[in-house]
Amino acid sequence: MASSSSTKPNLDNGTIVIDTHHEFNQFHKIDRILFTHLVVSIGRDPGEAMKVVAYLVWLEKVSKDFRLVSKLLHWPDPSLNDLANEAILALNCVESDHFPYNVNIIGVLPLTQSVMQKCVTIRYLHENRVSIISAVTKIINDVCLRAFPDIVQEIQQEKEQEFVFKTRFQIAFHPSPHMDSMDF
Repeated sequence: MASSSSTKPNLDNGTIVIDTHHEFNQFHKIDRILFTHLVVSIGRDPGEAMKVVAYLVWLEKVSKDFRLVSKLLHWPDPSLNDLANEAILALNCVESDHFPYNVNIIGVLPLTQSVMQKCVTIRYLHENRVSIISAVTKIINDVCLRAFPDIVQEIQQEKEQEFVFKTRFQIAFHPSPHMDSMDF
């Protein structure tokens, strides 16, 4: 009879086993850095940034360029913001049952095309919207909602501290007329 310590799961199938939340965050470190950059440096809404990261991770999987997201960390903020705008445009398109744009105005997505190294049209995305929505939603649920909450919480705490500081500063240096009669 074999001892229980000799039975180990077979990891030869190429899957990665992640035991802890810390390991999960380490595995998704680049996604976390991109998310933080979109929210903190560029000033995007956290919910919107989460969708953008999920869309970009999906592009990475589709393109099979597994350094795509990593490469984006080296983009200048204005270009990264423009790519995020394209991602939101694409996501709005795939979330709509009817093609929402004038194809003569918005045909190709130049920055998306650049990172994908192939022609990506807004029409193509709309025609494949069901599979795209499914894939992006899965990434949001399986990656983003697990990897980003601590970042969002830290950002919210920093904003609250900044608000408290600004409020105290305003009171200290711009007292209201009612405070003249108060003794400190």
